[in-house]
Amino acid sequence: MGTPVWAAKPKKGGHFRLGVASGASTDSLDPGQLPSTAPQVVHMQLRNCLVELDYKYRPIPELAESWEPSKDAAKWIFKLRKGVEFHNG
Repeated sequence: MGTPVWAAKPKKGGHFRLGVASGASTDSLDPGQLPSTAPQVVHMQLRNCLVELDYKYRPIPELAESWEPSKDAAKWIFKLRKGVEFHNG
């Protein structure tokens, strides 16, 4: 029997290949324009969300450790985990 994968040391570098049906030459990595499954799947490999959904579709923290609406519910305030920062690309 081989060594379990969880016991292996991480390998840095290399290539990540992902095959997804339904891709098109017009697909974009613009998070505001994810028109089909293919760019959505690729996008999920490249970024993190402030909040994710668990298996029962309940919000759970990812980059945000907490969040709450403003008093007038016009805005949401997210508190980021320590060490997380936004960047412009």
